[in-house]
Amino acid sequence: MVVPDGASDITYRSGSLRLKAWLSLPADSKKHPAVLYLHSGFDFSKDSWDLVRPFREAGYAVMLPTMRGENGQHGVFTLYYDEVSDVLNAADYLRSLPGVDPNRLFVTGYSVGGTLTMLASELYPHFRAAVSISGTPDVATYLKYAGRAPYNAPFDPADAHEALIRSPLAWAESLKCPIRMYYGTDEDYFAVATPAMAAAAKAKGIDAEALTVKGDHGSIGDASIALALSFFQQFR
Repeated sequence: MVVPDGASDITYRSGSLRLKAWLSLPADSKKHPAVLYLHSGFDFSKDSWDLVRPFREAGYAVMLPTMRGENGQHGVFTLYYDEVSDVLNAADYLRSLPGVDPNRLFVTGYSVGGTLTMLASELYPHFRAAVSISGTPDVATYLKYAGRAPYNAPFDPADAHEALIRSPLAWAESLKCPIRMYYGTDEDYFAVATPAMAAAAKAKGIDAEALTVKGDHGSIGDASIALALSFFQQFR
């Protein structure tokens, strides 16, 4: 991968794996808020770096990690399962950096990264706030709707347990930070599960909202990142 301008090519550990990431730190010696951004799709590209420019311009440290089994990285792809461990280890790495305030760590992700954002926020106690963009709360329903099971499910999609353990909706009551879940007005397959996840979390006193952004799965990125920045600024 060609490292974009303004990024450092670094390696973080996830168990026995050493995985690549791109990192941007403000130049001064102060401690800054940080954003862990989880990319869309099942590979890593410069488009993701360009998308999160608003965070860098606002003075955040920003880290974009790769996950196991993608872009030539070691490890085995398991679809929303072992990759969650990679997210948590990337968060620990970012939080430990001298230029990062460990109490102001945020997470956001788009599409595949949006689903991982939800799952990670149900496990990790150190995120100050989270934003999922077009994430998949209900993996079983999404696989059936999108017809993607033969392409990217390394398990039997008919096995309800396999889908359940990968579905953020099933564990919504475990969310450990405020969260906003954005999805497009043209993404009908998220219009039931995403509000249902927000409702389940809110019933337990968690600050969670499911909100629409005009557009479809491929067009809401810029507007959603702007909304994410505005949301994170409330906790900065």
